[in-house]
Amino acid sequence: MDRWLWAAVLVAALSIMLLLAMGVAGSSLYSDPLLYYGSAVLQAYAALVAIPFTIWVIYMQSRFGSLVLRLFAEKVVFPFLVLGVVVASTGVSLALARTSYAREAYWFILILSLILLPPIVSYVRSLMTMDAAEVLRILEKRSRNRTEFLSSSLRLLRLYIAEAYHDEETINRIMARIYAVFRRIDEIEPQPEIWHRFRELLRTILIETGYLPPIGAMRRLMTVFMAWLIANKRDRVARMFIRYYRRLALRYLEERQPTEVVTRLLVQPTLTVARSMRAPRTLQAYAIDQLHGFMKRVLRAASYGDYTSREICRIADLLEEAVEEVKDMREAEMLLETLGQARASYKCSKRARSKSSGGKAK
Repeated sequence: MDRWLWAAVLVAALSIMLLLAMGVAGSSLYSDPLLYYGSAVLQAYAALVAIPFTIWVIYMQSRFGSLVLRLFAEKVVFPFLVLGVVVASTGVSLALARTSYAREAYWFILILSLILLPPIVSYVRSLMTMDAAEVLRILEKRSRNRTEFLSSSLRLLRLYIAEAYHDEETINRIMARIYAVFRRIDEIEPQPEIWHRFRELLRTILIETGYLPPIGAMRRLMTVFMAWLIANKRDRVARMFIRYYRRLALRYLEERQPTEVVTRLLVQPTLTVARSMRAPRTLQAYAIDQLHGFMKRVLRAASYGDYTSREICRIADLLEEAVEEVKDMREAEMLLETLGQARASYKCSKRARSKSSGGKAK
């Protein structure tokens, strides 16, 4: 598009040279054209700036909220600077319409309007085609603190996952950046806005879209988020998210192998994190209770033929291994009892004790 725009400018310049070669001269000849052309230039540039900018503001605010508009305030200065230059230059030139400088003023306005047209069109086009990666980069640069950045980037990730077309590379990049910021959990204030945004992200994956983010990136994000809640003693919120993690693991189990899902999306972000962070035993007990609820849901689905006996046995192995070191807890005893019944029903072979616990984070 830029090539054709510059070609149009070249054609206009050649036309001007042709008119000059034909002997078009005389200030009186340019007085009326200067007035007409100057007013047309003002209206054209005002529309060129106002219409795309208005569309962009409505689009960005509907998707990302008023916060993004504040962060992008400097991004929209350029077209208004151009408009200011055009208004000032045209105003001065129109004042010369009835003087001996009308010809010079006319050519000045004509050349200036042609020179400024390609950059402003290119700028408006880049503004309207801004992708998620660029939005994330500007969010990080303009955010006042890490809390504001995390809240905005989690919303960006949710909206991008909800799109009809999913660019997995961009989603991976956004999740990796969020994880890198979240790892410094001591520097992030326990603001409710962050866990509300994260809950919206999980609900979008569970309900609104058929797309599942990469399991490795999702596991890292879920794990560090749970560690942040426990470090800030938000046990009630942590219990809520453990329930969401159980539902998310069931969602992934529809498309992934049990080995991946149970270990990476269920055990590691809940019980393993709770134990490594030395969370209260009540929270650890709740995590085990949710593992128990997960197993019951799997057994219920297996009765309708959703899972094979081999998958049931493998899930039982993983859950038994996860509670190996806390089997003295009442909730763990109840889970082990259910696992024993499942093994008997599906004729599972005796689990071979592994050398390293599958519940440990990699």
